Amino acid sequence: MRKEIIEKTMKALRANGFLTEYFERKDEVRPYLEKVMEKGSSCSVGGSVTLSECGVLELLRNGSYTFYDRYAEGVDVEEVFHKSFSVDNYLASANAITENGELVLIDGRGNRVAAVIYGPRHVYLVASTDKIVGNIKEAFKRCKSVACPMNAKRLNKDTHCAKNGKCIVSAFSEDDFFNAGVRGCKNTICSDSVIMSRQTARDRITVILVDESCGY
Repeated sequence: MRKEIIEKTMKALRANGFLTEYFERKDEVRPYLEKVMEKGSSCSVGGSVTLSECGVLELLRNGSYTFYDRYAEGVDVEEVFHKSFSVDNYLASANAITENGELVLIDGRGNRVAAVIYGPRHVYLVASTDKIVGNIKEAFKRCKSVACPMNAKRLNKDTHCAKNGKCIVSAFSEDDFFNAGVRGCKNTICSDSVIMSRQTARDRITVILVDESCGY
């Protein structure tokens, strides 16, 4: 059944204009990216545990690319964020992916979702198949109960979810997806919520699914 869900999701993603790749293991992602990203091309990343666990950051730092590294010591992060909009390759992850081929991303500052939506020539979104859910409502439930609390804790944010492992709002209504938890959590990392239901720029976004747990 799991295989059928993955295949259904990939088919839906392609129908919505996204390119797709599938790998059984995390260590297969780096060799793929080495083949498709031209040496010397400019690269940047969105905040992502998945990229680190798949060896992507290590790849970008090996000297083969012009890497605007947001994590480098002493770097001007704001400058990196702005440069990210014009890079050849932008790499990130998604917080959830629906079986209908929709991508859901939630940001605290919006730099990642903005770059994914528009700017970089190519975008590669690496995500574990664990992030596949049935629909948009399940996607937001996953974000609010798994991805956001774990990311807030990792980033040492003073939020309800970082302290308690769950969103300050316990119920999720279709009428309140985007604002759930934001009003009552002044340090929220859920400021910008985006649903990407279609990609019209041909061959721009590739969703790389990894059938091994990685990231949040």
